[in-house]
Amino acid sequence: MGKIVASVRNNRSVGTTATTLTDDIKFNFTAHTLHLDVFGDIAASAAATLALGVASVGQCRVETTVSQPQSTIDGADLFNFMQNVGISPYYTANNLSVDGQPKGFGLIQPFTPFPMDDTRNYGLPSQRGVQFVVDWIADGTLDDKVYDLTVEGISTDIQPSPLGYIKFIRDAYTSGAVGEENRTRVTGDRLLGSMNFQTSEFEVLAANAANNITGIRQQSVLFSENIVLGPYKPFRSWSMGAYATSLKLSSPTGGIAGNVSNLGAFFSDYGIHNSGKLGLAIAGKTVDIRTTAGVAQATRVNPVVLVK
Repeated sequence: MGKIVASVRNNRSVGTTATTLTDDIKFNFTAHTLHLDVFGDIAASAAATLALGVASVGQCRVETTVSQPQSTIDGADLFNFMQNVGISPYYTANNLSVDGQPKGFGLIQPFTPFPMDDTRNYGLPSQRGVQFVVDWIADGTLDDKVYDLTVEGISTDIQPSPLGYIKFIRDAYTSGAVGEENRTRVTGDRLLGSMNFQTSEFEVLAANAANNITGIRQQSVLFSENIVLGPYKPFRSWSMGAYATSLKLSSPTGGIAGNVSNLGAFFSDYGIHNSGKLGLAIAGKTVDIRTTAGVAQATRVNPVVLVK
């Protein structure tokens, strides 16, 4: 057959209260991406930033025949990650202050590190998926909120045995003190990178502040407590993204629109775009990402892992 694009869910109502919604994703082809497209109308009393709208996608979980869930990541972290697999995040950028004005944004759940290239042999194998689960947070930003879920992939006569698919490991915590070390255990076949969130990032530091009092001071990848990558600071990511990440999403006050929902997001790349074997081989090893706090606050570390 070849390329496949199919609707999984169309115009499903979300509502404004917290809820969990699931969709079946047991496909008879190799799935490359799930597209979660969200629509609504600006609420009259809303603060009305698209960052708030994106944050209403609390968690995205992928349940498979291997584990339920096998992959977990916050919606905001997924939005900020997309550019690292070559997808420029989409959101409506018109004025945010008009009551009832239509708004929308899109997320992708990638199963391949190369969603723009169907010839690369990665993706969720046929019959492996079970459900795609989204925790929606109570949201007063958008009225009449609905979503579409679309899958893209390729038929098994062309791609019968993919080399692996992406899963996210979510580690959310609040560091207790400056210099505190947190270890995020990583399991899978190959470690591709880490999608991180720090509440305090460089551009919000006070005048004359030291540059190492961001939420994450530094990270390292450990194999059995031995450093194999790092230590490195968050600033390593500044020159590694596919798109500039120094700008936020548009806001009611105007200004230039960026492509991240918060400036505390950064991706640590361990070889996700390699032309040969991707990332670091971790199967059968004791692997941790060690994160050192620059300030005590909420932090998220999301290892991006290839599994078979």
